[in-house]
Amino acid sequence: MTHEVIRHLLDDYVTGELTEDARGPVADHIAACEICRAEVESLKEILARAAELPKSIDPPADAWLNIRAAIERDNLSHFITESARYCSDDRGLAEFPPVHAAK
Repeated sequence: MTHEVIRHLLDDYVTGELTEDARGPVADHIAACEICRAEVESLKEILARAAELPKSIDPPADAWLNIRAAIERDNLSHFITESARYCSDDRGLAEFPPVHAAK
């Protein structure tokens, strides 16, 4: 395997997802390649730090209110944009049929 191929396998090597057939050649390359050895150490550090993170984070109490407000602002903005586009259209209100008074 080439250095470039092995570099793409380092994530799977570190997480233990690499097939047994590929693990030996990758391990041999890591032992001989300073660049890949450093990359493996960096990946292990990232995984260790990620493991220290909380498994879940509760959103702030007002998160849904903020999301709802943002959606409503977007809807209003879309309505205003569409209304302005319609009113500036050459057809204007001509698309609507005239309203006749009942006889």
